[in-house]
Amino acid sequence: MSMAKKSLYAKFRCDSKIYNVGDIANVTIIVENLGVIPTPCVHVESRVLSSLIQGYQGDLIYVGGDKGIWINNNITFTKRGVYDFGDISLKVNDLLLIFKSVINIHNELNIKVYPKVYDLGNINLSGRNSYENLINGKNGIDDFTLIKDIRKYNTGDNLKKVHWKLSAKHGELYVKNFDSVSGKECNLFVNMHTDNLDNDLFEIIEEDMVDFLVSLAKYMMINKIRTKLFIHAKEQKNIEMESIEDFQGLMEYFLKAKSDGTLEFTSFVKSNLQHVPKRNWIGFVSIAVDDSLRNMLMNLKGMGYRVNVFYYANILNNFKNTNTFKNIDLLKNVGIDCINFKQIIEKVKQ
Repeated sequence: MSMAKKSLYAKFRCDSKIYNVGDIANVTIIVENLGVIPTPCVHVESRVLSSLIQGYQGDLIYVGGDKGIWINNNITFTKRGVYDFGDISLKVNDLLLIFKSVINIHNELNIKVYPKVYDLGNINLSGRNSYENLINGKNGIDDFTLIKDIRKYNTGDNLKKVHWKLSAKHGELYVKNFDSVSGKECNLFVNMHTDNLDNDLFEIIEEDMVDFLVSLAKYMMINKIRTKLFIHAKEQKNIEMESIEDFQGLMEYFLKAKSDGTLEFTSFVKSNLQHVPKRNWIGFVSIAVDDSLRNMLMNLKGMGYRVNVFYYANILNNFKNTNTFKNIDLLKNVGIDCINFKQIIEKVKQ
């Protein structure tokens, strides 16, 4: 037993140190006996494998002298985060189970699991028309309902902008300048309230929500749309994203960020509306739509904002007593585009 404690060593070996949610990884524990005396009864256990493999209770192995044993495990990562694969416990017994020795081994090995990024380019998003102009615009989009000023006609001006009544009155052509809506910016509010993690089912739904969010953010980035993200977490986070470096920063943020916001989501939105110009497009990403969020979305539409809501519908109607289905129907009736992000994810997977 004394020799075994000095001679046994173990370490993890994996294909990569970086994965995405949904990836399958082959993770191997290598147990080596560096001495010449066999160790007949070694119970190998890993705390991180216990959290990742249902029913995992370790492995009982025999390790011959100057030999090594490889224990393979296939893992499907269902949650983002940084996983510590450095700790391995070896419990060594003699054949008669009289003596026992515990060897705790630690190596530095962290595996990063990022959110899953889906390609939304080929998906026909319901409600896409509400922000399609943002994607197609290059120098801003004229809002033909708001006249900024009037000036004299210049050669090459669009005749559709001519103010015919004023031109007739003065005997020369005048054109209307309209307010321009940004063609390179969108805004996303993300509901990361603690309610999202009430049980194991909601934790998986929260992963779907974050996967969709980063996929939508990348879609905007590819189409050269500057994206402002307002993330409702305990430590509120505002992120502006334009480049691939910014997107990678967003992925790094979500490695550790979980739904831990305690402030009501609508209060969070109100406190940040000052950063969103009027008539801009706003997307809301939330698992559920409760009555207070429903009322806020209606008010924002009445104020002139373009509003979309991305929600998760494949849950019981009374998720936290929110009556999500009823509220979604009411929002659709007033012309607010409501998109089931779970359905979008399922379409991409097909």
